[in-house]
Amino acid sequence: MFKDWQKAAKNVSKAAEVLHLFIDDSIDLQLPFATVRQQALSLLTKRDLESVCLFLNEQRRSVDEAMWQYCDEKESLRKGLLRELFLCLRFEGCDGTQHLAAALAKTQNELNGQDAQLQTADTRLLSKKSREFLLDGEGNILIDRYEWFLYQQIPDRLNGQLTLPDITKYRALDADLIDGEHWRKNKYTLLQQSHFTKLAEEPEKLIKQMAMELDTRLYEVGEYLEQEDNRNIILRNPQGKRFWRLPSASKHHLVNNPFFQQIPTTGIADVLRMVDRDTGFIDCFAHVLGSQSRSRSHEYDLLAILVGNATNQGIYGMAQIL
Repeated sequence: MFKDWQKAAKNVSKAAEVLHLFIDDSIDLQLPFATVRQQALSLLTKRDLESVCLFLNEQRRSVDEAMWQYCDEKESLRKGLLRELFLCLRFEGCDGTQHLAAALAKTQNELNGQDAQLQTADTRLLSKKSREFLLDGEGNILIDRYEWFLYQQIPDRLNGQLTLPDITKYRALDADLIDGEHWRKNKYTLLQQSHFTKLAEEPEKLIKQMAMELDTRLYEVGEYLEQEDNRNIILRNPQGKRFWRLPSASKHHLVNNPFFQQIPTTGIADVLRMVDRDTGFIDCFAHVLGSQSRSRSHEYDLLAILVGNATNQGIYGMAQIL
């Protein structure tokens, strides 16, 4: 349907020819409508004409309708892949997604039931826009589209609005924390078991001790710089204040070390070609166009893309460099 919509946008000019039939004086008014209709369908097929009508009637709605009709056609994808994956997951919601989490759990229970059919739907989740496509003319929920609708709500809410307790990446933050009641009752024991002795000390006492150790260390370093060999230290005395720092080489000297100047330069592309010569790894990349799957005409482009992604430059970054 979406392809039909794209085609309809291109067929608008042909639709003008169809409309012109209504004002064409050369057409005999006594002709049967079926004859004129047949002439119109010779300009545009019935399906193309329907797509143009939908496009002209409401373009934005035609896109959404195309998407939902596409979902209707992908029943095997919904039942065979997405549903099986959905049933393997356990969701938990936060304050703003409790209704959604409850709807997901109820859907899982019904799909895991004996009939394996979704029977109920929480219409509170439907926005005004989505109701146009998920409800039929009598106001009844289209249950298959509702299942698609639920799946569509999940990805954008895995940023913390929905959590997956059984998956480390998508667990709630407090899942990695100690229960509050357990912490209050066993705080001292837990701190002792952590082997971080400073966590168990009183903050005021610890800060005073650390400040004293820092002052002592700073004094010792200053005395050492004044009295010992400081050839490797840069001292400055602006306005009567003593400053020191360690010497650091410039980037020029770091890169152009004499040792590296003795080594012949080899481009990374040459290294990749040598590896490909010995391993043939470039043949493991399949071209998106099947007709060119065995061709090596894009070898240089592929090497540039590999280098760009490996150096975090990206394809556009490499294009600017080249």
